[in-house]
Amino acid sequence: MVQIVESVLLKKEFNEYPPLTEYIPSEICLDPVDADILNTDFSDKLSIHKAWKEGFYSINPKSYVGIIKLPNGKLCLNPKVEISNLFYMLSYAYDVEFFRKETVNYEDAPDIYEFIIAIFNKKVTELIQGGVFRNYLESHENLNYVRGKISIMQNIKENNILQHRLFCVFDDYTANILENQIIKYVLFSLSRDSFERRHLSDKLRENYYHFDEVSNKIILPENFPDIKYTRMNQHYEHIHQLCKIILEKLSISERTGRNSFSSFLLDMNVVFEKFIFRFMDEIISNSNLNDVKIIPQGWYSFDNDGKIKLNPDIVIKKNDVPLIVFDTKYKKKKEKDPINMDIYQVLAYCKGINVKKAVLLYPEWEGDCLLKDAIKVKNSDIEIRIMTINLAGDKQTFEINCINLVKEVMDFAGISILLPLSFLI
Repeated sequence: MVQIVESVLLKKEFNEYPPLTEYIPSEICLDPVDADILNTDFSDKLSIHKAWKEGFYSINPKSYVGIIKLPNGKLCLNPKVEISNLFYMLSYAYDVEFFRKETVNYEDAPDIYEFIIAIFNKKVTELIQGGVFRNYLESHENLNYVRGKISIMQNIKENNILQHRLFCVFDDYTANILENQIIKYVLFSLSRDSFERRHLSDKLRENYYHFDEVSNKIILPENFPDIKYTRMNQHYEHIHQLCKIILEKLSISERTGRNSFSSFLLDMNVVFEKFIFRFMDEIISNSNLNDVKIIPQGWYSFDNDGKIKLNPDIVIKKNDVPLIVFDTKYKKKKEKDPINMDIYQVLAYCKGINVKKAVLLYPEWEGDCLLKDAIKVKNSDIEIRIMTINLAGDKQTFEINCINLVKEVMDFAGISILLPLSFLI
C-alpha cells in the first residue's frame, strides 16, 4: 500500500522531505526542481512518477539507502534493517572492521551519511593527534646549494647558463605521501558538501588544514590506489577503506547555484551480496575446513563454445571441485511470489558449473512470511534449497542468524564445520 505524506518545513539548514524506506513506495509532495533532478539524475536508482494529486510524486527507493540533498530539500532513504545491523554488514562488505564496535551514537546524526562522515572525521582527528605518517621520498630540485647528491647529467642540461645553481637528488622526509593525499582529497571532497550539523563542517575544515603540506591529488574511486601496508603505516588501512566507501558512494553535482545537489547512496543488493560472501569466507577460513574454499563472483561458460557466460555470486569448492552454487537475492519477497526466474538462473549455474546443489538466499524482515523449500529437479539429481536470513533484531541476534546460515549451508553440503572460537563467545 502506498503511503501519502505531506512534506514538512523544518527550521534547520535543510528542508526535509518525509523519509522513505527501501522497497516501500510513498507519495510525497516535491518541489518541481527537485522532482526534475530525481527524474533526470536518479532514474537508474529510484522509481519516480507523478501521482494523481497535484504536486505529488510516487517514489520507490528500491534497494537504495542513504541521502539525496536536493536544491529545495533533503530526501532520506532509510534501510529496513536496524542501523546497527546495516553497519555490521558494511563492516564485512567494505572491510571496515571498526564499524562493528564504533562508539559514535547514530541517534546524534540526522542520517546515515552524516553518521559515516562523523566516524571518518573522528578517525582523521585521532590520526592527527597521533601524528600523521611521514616517509622518505626521492626529490629532484634545482637549488643554489648542495643537498644530497648532484645529478651530473641533469645539472649540465638545466644549468648550462645558470652556473650558480645545482640540480640535486635527495631524500626528503615528508608527509606529502600517497597515504595522506588520499585522506586530504576526501576531506576536500567533503568540503564541497554541506552538513546539517555545523560543527561537523567546521571540524572537517579544521582537519583539512592539518594536511596543508600535503599536495592536492585527485583520487578516483575506480582507480583507488593499491597501497602495501606495513608495520609503519598499517594504522591507515581502515581509514583508507572508509575513504574508498565515501569516494565510491558520494556524488556531488557539477551544477552551481540553485540546481546543485549531492547524494550518498548505498545499493543494498551489493552490500548484501558482499556481506554474505565475506562473512561466510571468514568463518570457513578460520574453521577446521582446510579443504573447503568459498569463491566470489567469477565467469563460467554455460556452453561448450563459451558463448554464454554465467556469473554466480558464490561457488563453494571442496578440494578445488565445485560443490555448491550460491546466489543472493536482496529483494522483498512474499510467500506466494513467483520464483521461477530465480530457479531457472541457479539451475543454469548448476548445469554450466556441473554441481548438484544450489542455494537461493533471500532476506527476511520482521513480519515477512517466506517459504523455505527444497526443490528436487525432475529427471536430474540437482537439488535447489531456498533459504532465508532474518535481518531484523539487535546486532547479537543478527550475528547468530548469520552463523546459523553458514551451518545450514554446510549441512546441505554434507560438511561438518567446527566454528571458530571467536564466533562462539
